[in-house]
Amino acid sequence: MRNMLTVSFYLKHQRKDQRKEVPVIIRVKLHGLSKDITSGVRVNPARWDSKFAVVKGKSTADKQVNDLLNLTKHRFLQIFTQLSYDGEITLDQIVETFHGEQPKRRHLLLRLVQEHNQHIKKRIGIDYTQSTYEKYWAMEIRINQYVKQSLEKPDIPILQLDRKFISNFFLYLKEVHRNQHNSATKTSKNLKRVLSYAVEQGYIEQNPFDGFQCGYKEMPRTVLTMEELQRIEQKTFQMHRLELAKDLFLLQCYSGLSYVDLAGLRWKNIVKGSDDVYWLEMTRRKTGTSTQIPLFPVAIRIISKYNKQEDFNPEATLLPAYCIQKTNSYLKEIADICGINKNLTTHAGRRTFASTVMLNNGVRIEAVSRMLAHTSIKITQQYAKVYDHHLLDQTKHINWLWDKPKAESE
Repeated sequence: MRNMLTVSFYLKHQRKDQRKEVPVIIRVKLHGLSKDITSGVRVNPARWDSKFAVVKGKSTADKQVNDLLNLTKHRFLQIFTQLSYDGEITLDQIVETFHGEQPKRRHLLLRLVQEHNQHIKKRIGIDYTQSTYEKYWAMEIRINQYVKQSLEKPDIPILQLDRKFISNFFLYLKEVHRNQHNSATKTSKNLKRVLSYAVEQGYIEQNPFDGFQCGYKEMPRTVLTMEELQRIEQKTFQMHRLELAKDLFLLQCYSGLSYVDLAGLRWKNIVKGSDDVYWLEMTRRKTGTSTQIPLFPVAIRIISKYNKQEDFNPEATLLPAYCIQKTNSYLKEIADICGINKNLTTHAGRRTFASTVMLNNGVRIEAVSRMLAHTSIKITQQYAKVYDHHLLDQTKHINWLWDKPKAESE
């Protein structure tokens, strides 16, 4: 079998010495490849049994040669078995080990992913968030399932990764785990970043993802209209969990903060500016970009609702907050109660701020981009959704477009 190691012996007749003896050559085969190695043993071809690859005869010398060849074969098989515990191996590694050399370290995919994710975990709160780590952790689960269950391998050397492996993993996410295109793309791109880490560490020279295309598809983005926003704002919930989730969402709608930045707000982030205007000054955890956002009265009222003391610790958390999964679950309840037939999530609050509250009220996109702490206006443009009434206002000054055609003379 191509995937099993085979060890055989043959004579090299071209190298006969003065005693008419020739060397016994060891031929090792694996994965369709073979290597020939000198055994150090020489025999008389007339005394060689080519069918059984042994020396004919019962003398002590004959027995010693046969024992040596038998031990050599078992040594190769032992090395193959030992190295196989770490996953797929190469013929070169087996031969190097046989000769007593330290085989070159093999970097395996699943070990690499685990190593990368451990580095991410140690940097949570420094330059990575918990949610980012969880996305890499989810990718780690999927790639483990793919390699061990679908490919039925304990691990795979990263040097063996190619475009076919990447493409098949992308299809596996869609077909087996029923991932939507964008979810499969996100998971695959996280794996690509892990392999970029392998390039940085010198484990491989080139990322096998290079040239592989799996771009995101444009999907409908949830943005609330002003009427829907006011409907939520005017609703009072008796259950504390829904009231808090509503207030956190409204604060996003009137500040543009992402949920992770909102949950991490400290009193030191509130700075008083000129004209008695308060500002939020902070650095986005996702991008490390600094931002300044004016605190509108509606936002101040929400913050004051949960803070009654006069003396505040600058490092104290500004607002209580649920984990993002719980908040998104509560927002779905809020949408149902308020009669809003949209997929309400925390990110919809950030988009509503950009589109409904800012852009649709004439704020320039450059200013909105700065408040959102985007690294490019192109990202802000993805948030923009200008409603029909605003488009109508922008075209009303073109009088000749709105002039009704005169009735034709009879």
